[in-house]
Amino acid sequence: MFALHTTQSALFVVVPQIPVSAGLPVAAHWKIDVPVIVLAFTLMMSTIIAAEQQGCMKGRLWCLGASSLS
Repeated sequence: MFALHTTQSALFVVVPQIPVSAGLPVAAHWKIDVPVIVLAFTLMMSTIIAAEQQGCMKGRLWCLGASSLS
């Protein structure tokens, strides 16, 4: 759990500084963020739809819920 928290914290602190150091102004970060979010959402939805069609989504959701409680 500690490694996950550390990784996510690093993503929120370090990754936004990379475009700034490359010369991209903060006001233009949306040009990177929006395509990445749309791509991630598309991949997530295609995976969920495929799992639903195969009938194995219910078990995966139960495992996800159980793991989030620990």
